[in-house]
Amino acid sequence: MSINSYIAKISVEKHDSKDQFLYDLDKTKSLCEIIHDICKICGMPISSVYGLKMIHTNVNDPTVDTYVSDQTYKNIKHNDCLKIVFSIEYILKSIIFPHINGTRDEPQREIAYDHLKKLAHDSVFIDELVAKQKHLEIVKTFTTDKTLKDEELLALLITICHLFLKGYHDNMSSDLLQRTIDIVRNQSNDVDNVQYALAILHKILINRNIEFIAWKEKIIREIPITCLVPYIRRDDGRKLQYGVLLLINTIIRLCKGDQKRHLIKEMNYTKNREDIYKYIIEEGDMDKKMEHELYVIQTYILSLYNEALNSEVSLNDNNVFKREEFELPEDDIKRLTLLLDFDEVRSSRNNSIENLLTYQQAERFSLASVVSDRSVDSRKSSTVCSPKMRHTSFNIDYENLTINYLTLEALRHYKDNHKKNYCQSQIEERVYEPGIFVTSEKVVKMLAKILDIGLDPPDSKKIFYQPIVFNSSAKNSFFLELFSRTMWLLSRTRREMKVSTIEDYPKLMRALKKQVKMVLNKRPLNFKELTTDMTNLNFDAVLKKWQEEKDAELKELLENHPCIKELREIYLKQNEQYLFQNRLKTLKTGENFHRYIDKVLM
Repeated sequence: MSINSYIAKISVEKHDSKDQFLYDLDKTKSLCEIIHDICKICGMPISSVYGLKMIHTNVNDPTVDTYVSDQTYKNIKHNDCLKIVFSIEYILKSIIFPHINGTRDEPQREIAYDHLKKLAHDSVFIDELVAKQKHLEIVKTFTTDKTLKDEELLALLITICHLFLKGYHDNMSSDLLQRTIDIVRNQSNDVDNVQYALAILHKILINRNIEFIAWKEKIIREIPITCLVPYIRRDDGRKLQYGVLLLINTIIRLCKGDQKRHLIKEMNYTKNREDIYKYIIEEGDMDKKMEHELYVIQTYILSLYNEALNSEVSLNDNNVFKREEFELPEDDIKRLTLLLDFDEVRSSRNNSIENLLTYQQAERFSLASVVSDRSVDSRKSSTVCSPKMRHTSFNIDYENLTINYLTLEALRHYKDNHKKNYCQSQIEERVYEPGIFVTSEKVVKMLAKILDIGLDPPDSKKIFYQPIVFNSSAKNSFFLELFSRTMWLLSRTRREMKVSTIEDYPKLMRALKKQVKMVLNKRPLNFKELTTDMTNLNFDAVLKKWQEEKDAELKELLENHPCIKELREIYLKQNEQYLFQNRLKTLKTGENFHRYIDKVLM
């Protein structure tokens, strides 16, 4: 390696001045030698009180305003900028520790804590703090000094938080945990102090060291949900709200069995969900981290359906429900012929088939009839007591058919709250097959998969939260209302796709799944918006979306597939050779080069 590779041409800013000079930093020298050399050039005394800091002009660089250490100075590159500053050793010895504990000199004490607060974010400072065994003094001051001001307490909390972040938690006193818990439990504390206290508790909970098992149990025992939720209502701290959700989700993840279920039920209280909706979701301006925590808490709340989702009941079990309660009279099968709008609210009138037929034309989409003579014959033949459906592509054992309890509950909700739409779904399922129970079961499982019901732990990267989960009542829950609208959407999509045979049923369900995903990706804020989005999303939009995804996939393949990139490079070299030979031939024969004008595609 050449000598020049060890040289970084940089600029150095003088101490207590904005003046800069160029400097060739020789990485073969030690950091101490480099600092002494720079001090000599500046006419400053050679002393251990000086150090170097990175002061990049690129504010997005994580090394901005951080100390240069023996481990990091060799990463310095051309055009970097350093500044001569007081060394960490000098600041610890002469500025911070003589004054942070017990001093009566208020100005010096304020300066000491101000330095600590600023330097606590610097990983090099934290390393030096531990190397000098000074971090234990920080912890001692935090746990014993009850007269700390808010700003002083904040400086200590930030330092301790970064100690845990770097893994420096050996020999920590249990008093540290109790003091941190007390800060969180005191609702009158400063927002920033509570925020960092929450961060420390989170670092403890996710630490895998067995020494922290007792600490984790203490946190879960002494920090109840009722203590954390009020901080969500604090509109003066978005980071605080994030810290609360993060800690709640972490506590739920660590708990098991009945304790976990109890915590989830507590978060599912209407008031708690409303607070999340009002103070976090409605306010907007959320980053990806906040959106992920909303997805996590949503997944936990919806997991309350998991037991019902995985518990099955036979359709022939009359002890659980009467199958007849979901059936329509045989004579009414052919009477409803037009697709109805979704019934957003319960109808006050008696929702019988007779009354459904009296709805005005303005309430309906003018689409083709549901029933044809051929479909009626198909329906009649499908009701014959046969152990298997005749279609080999879609076999169902009707004699032993089961559905899960969640499907049963969803069907009841659909029938009781959206009667006219339920009647239409029931009629179409009897006409086109496979039947209301089979289709409802498939829709419930499809929605459960989309919403990650039962996924524990939740996906670590997803941000697929739904505002309505936090903005719905227990009576009209998000999942049951989503099921009702999805069943209505299925009826409309079936007509748009002109699906009339059981062989096309899988295609219909695939399109329906895509429609639901597209609607939920818009994150409607309430049920009215959800219905509007579903109404505006037809099958043509699904086809267009599929084509866009196919084109994007093909583009990604052509641009980034390693085999195609290799072929492109091979042919590029060959084409260059062909061009060179053709131009050389043209020059030798004395011919003119052809001029080609790029064609603009309109």
